[in-house]
Amino acid sequence: MRHALGTGALAAPLLRRVADDHATYRPDSAARLATVAMDLIGTAVAERAGRTDALPEEARRRTLLQQAHAFIEERLGDPGLDPAAIAAACHISVRYLLVQGAFADRSDPVMAAIAAGLSRWFTVYAYDRRGRGDSGDTAPYAVEREVEDLAAVIGAAGGTAMVFGGSSGAALALEAAAVTSAVTHLAVWEPPYHVDDSAPPLPGDFAGQLGALVAAGRRGEVVERFMVEAAEVPLSMLDAMRGHPSWAAMEAVAHTLVYEAAVLGPGNALPAARLAGLTQPTLVLNGGESPA
Repeated sequence: MRHALGTGALAAPLLRRVADDHATYRPDSAARLATVAMDLIGTAVAERAGRTDALPEEARRRTLLQQAHAFIEERLGDPGLDPAAIAAACHISVRYLLVQGAFADRSDPVMAAIAAGLSRWFTVYAYDRRGRGDSGDTAPYAVEREVEDLAAVIGAAGGTAMVFGGSSGAALALEAAAVTSAVTHLAVWEPPYHVDDSAPPLPGDFAGQLGALVAAGRRGEVVERFMVEAAEVPLSMLDAMRGHPSWAAMEAVAHTLVYEAAVLGPGNALPAARLAGLTQPTLVLNGGESPA
């Protein structure tokens, strides 16, 4: 356990303190210290073995907190102590990338509000997914290219980032996290996977059907089908939506609805086996009482 740096450096003095002062601890305090000590020992061993991925998430979280606390305590009064320095020492990111869902681009007001909230603590990046806003749309489309786009944005931002995705953007964020460690943490809001029979079934070739309508110039039908079949908007609301000024803008990005369907995959089925391999800490958000 004689490490000059890293988790071992935290574990050794803690173990000495526990051994010297164990008789003075209350039972609950002793239990907490024992848990932290075991976390640090386990993490130190896992680091040496190159198997930190095998550690329980809660153990990794507690160890990270100990590392951050130790770094801060050693540098109190240092004018260079700031969130960026702490993040660099703990090998975490202070960057947050936002990934929007259907019909939206980086100017989306909901994403702008999320960015404003996060910007108190993080450097926030928003980008236009391909086929919308200021981004290009090189054919042919493939989900892998969208994942590469996301990774390229993270690369330009500094190499790693936490990622927030909403709706189908959440599904894209999950796909990216499955193939690149540049995504360090995830927060996903309502990825629209179908996990039971409570949602109406979607055709297995939904993306292909929408693509055929786009090719035929029937953009309005693409929007209608996506809204009714994927977003579950009641048919009774469509007439009012068609008369709204935003309908033309929705038709303008109708081709990207094919991309959303491709990201979700056949029938919007949850890719459980693939997502089970994720090692990044992930927060899944769901709610039906938002003021929006």
